[in-house]
Amino acid sequence: MNAVLAEIKNTKKIIIVEDNENVGKMIAKTLTNEGYNTKVIAYGSAAVFYALENTDSILLMEYKLPDMTAKEIINTIRDNNQDIPFIIMSPPGDEKVIIEMMKLGAKDYLVKEQGFLDLLPSSVERVVYQINMEDRLTKTERSLRNTEAKFQKIFNCITDPIFIYTTEGSILETNGAVNKVLGYMDKDLQNTSFFDIHPENFRTTLEEYLKEMNDDEQIVYETIIFDRQGDEVPTECTSRMIDFEDSVAILTIIRPLNGKHKNGK
Repeated sequence: MNAVLAEIKNTKKIIIVEDNENVGKMIAKTLTNEGYNTKVIAYGSAAVFYALENTDSILLMEYKLPDMTAKEIINTIRDNNQDIPFIIMSPPGDEKVIIEMMKLGAKDYLVKEQGFLDLLPSSVERVVYQINMEDRLTKTERSLRNTEAKFQKIFNCITDPIFIYTTEGSILETNGAVNKVLGYMDKDLQNTSFFDIHPENFRTTLEEYLKEMNDDEQIVYETIIFDRQGDEVPTECTSRMIDFEDSVAILTIIRPLNGKHKNGK
């Protein structure tokens, strides 16, 4: 955690929104001593403008300011299509304000009572670490979506039919070549087992092959597949076990041996 904090302290600015000049200076000094980059602002309107110009920041806000409340600041920022994390500060006895701001999305709160400056660094540290983890998760999810999109593009560019199916034969995914070569539409395969488009003895034969396979091995075999018209298509198939959506599945690439395509092309 310390290594992560050391890396991001200089990139996450803490915008201190506090109208009491002395308190603002004490908060800034406390956080600066911890290695944070700070900016003290006394008015809500100025805080909105500065936050929108520095979206990679954290707002540390007093609730009541001369011109706005912290709630109005957050709502104004969100009206400008930004969502900046914030910590709320309030004097003792403002429990309703704290509850209201936590519901609005505050990452933490601090009651401005004696000794609150001692609690401030740990509060900011927790929030910074939480935001960092959320950012990493978002980047990971985005990367996975991009990877999946690239996979789908490559998957559908392959000219040989590809089936992904469970060990029981339920078809999970096919590429575009299944339609182009064999004539099957997605709706044709919704309630069809992969074994249904093969001769009767195929399932037993494939199961015997799979029993002999190691995790990183593939099998190559010749078989007959029935196209959508019921015609026999001699094929060479390459199959292997894969992880698909957290389950074990079989991926099979099919190459027609007679060059037959849909409509006999």
